[in-house]
Amino acid sequence: MEVCVEPTLSIRTNSEVVCVEFSPYEWSKSLLAVAFPNAISLYSLKLKEESENGKTELSLLCESHLEGEVCAMAWSPQTSLHASPPLLKLLLATTDDSVIEFTTDLKTTNVKEVFQHSSSINSVAYSGLCSSSSQLPSLCASVGDDQLLRVWQEDSDEDSTNDDGGDGAGGWSDSIMLMEPGQTVRFHPENPSLLLVCEISGTLRLYRISQSQDDSGQPMLTADWSVRCPAPMLDADWSLCDPNLLVAACPAGVYIINVDNNGSARKRLRTVGSSGSSSVVTVRAARSTAALVAAVTADNTLSVMHLTANRIPLVAHLKAVSGISWHLEQPYLAVGSDRRLLLWRVDHV
Repeated sequence: MEVCVEPTLSIRTNSEVVCVEFSPYEWSKSLLAVAFPNAISLYSLKLKEESENGKTELSLLCESHLEGEVCAMAWSPQTSLHASPPLLKLLLATTDDSVIEFTTDLKTTNVKEVFQHSSSINSVAYSGLCSSSSQLPSLCASVGDDQLLRVWQEDSDEDSTNDDGGDGAGGWSDSIMLMEPGQTVRFHPENPSLLLVCEISGTLRLYRISQSQDDSGQPMLTADWSVRCPAPMLDADWSLCDPNLLVAACPAGVYIINVDNNGSARKRLRTVGSSGSSSVVTVRAARSTAALVAAVTADNTLSVMHLTANRIPLVAHLKAVSGISWHLEQPYLAVGSDRRLLLWRVDHV
């Protein structure tokens, strides 16, 4: 059953929305980043469940000009409005093939280039907070059309320059050449030493970061296991609620993948919409429940699928879709659509 639902909140913007991203951390879950051509705006969201007037409200915290257009972004776990002064920090990939670190205290802004890829960057990620048992620092990663997977330690007090030129990442870094362009990179929701890479060829591969056994003692990056899906695979996501659940955007629909600890996988296909004829280009697992997955097709149809029931609780046919992101604790979905920022609450989960 498909249900067309009007958005809970619709905000007109002065320019085209190119990316949206909710913070995935408990201490900054109300923050929403919205990127425009050559600018980024940071908002604070108050849900109707938290509001005294029972309405969902979005407040602009700051907006900053950028030299390049953002094509991917990720929130840093260091972000906090409760710090003094506040610290809001994101990793941004721009269309000029640069990875930059964006920080603001809501009064001043700092933009630092970390390094460049040699072609389009498709995804960036933070590892989140490390567990107390892990010896690894907080890490960052990026993948792109140059078939490069890059992983590095989050910034140090001093910039460094590696032999590959122009690298502003401090501390340890490593890279691996992929077989095909990398579409998405995601760190494991619970284990910061594991990260997943989606290649356009249909390969989902898990990489492990471990301490090397040689005298250097430096971490090293190695491939662990892989899962194959139909190509081209344009996106993938890891469920925060269920670390064994992966979702992948494929031509025939969304592949739901359950992976055991040893890497064995069970796959099943869910078509999007009544015909399932349009290829899926973006997919996101809900952060508040393992039951919901949002998908966007090439014809700009936004659908939310229920994984344990044969129904689609939300369908929206939009002029354009330029990013989707789930709220951490409530079933709210933020969507960029042309010159609008849309927010849906998916009821009856």
